[in-house]
Amino acid sequence: MDLSSVVIDQLVEKKIKGLTPVCGDFTDLTAFSKYDFVYSRFTFHSIDEISENKVLNQLRDVLNDSGVFLLEARTLKDKNLYKKYGVNHYRRYLDFEETIVKIESKGFKILFCTESQGLSICEKEDPYLLRIIARKVL
Repeated sequence: MDLSSVVIDQLVEKKIKGLTPVCGDFTDLTAFSKYDFVYSRFTFHSIDEISENKVLNQLRDVLNDSGVFLLEARTLKDKNLYKKYGVNHYRRYLDFEETIVKIESKGFKILFCTESQGLSICEKEDPYLLRIIARKVL
């Protein structure tokens, strides 16, 4: 899901088996049925905390029993590091430990978590990211 129709059109043209690109706002998941996985890459740091809580509250309804949520986002440690892209748009840096607590409080068990550089190097940019994999608990 992406707000950019250009990105969605590019994905449609690729005809990736099992992928149904949707143009829309990822903070409103109410129209979606059950999925085994929800993967959020570089999205949570682009929204405010109210929107983040909205998404986290919807995840349990969107995921199948024992469904998995995968999250990658920039952390507080990234705030003052070099940025090649996105220096002129809204960016909120997540507190790693606080994010883990939030996800657990929504009924998820953390299967894996890390906060590190080296996870998404792009030329001279090596951001501090969190990666979290969490399973829905029944």
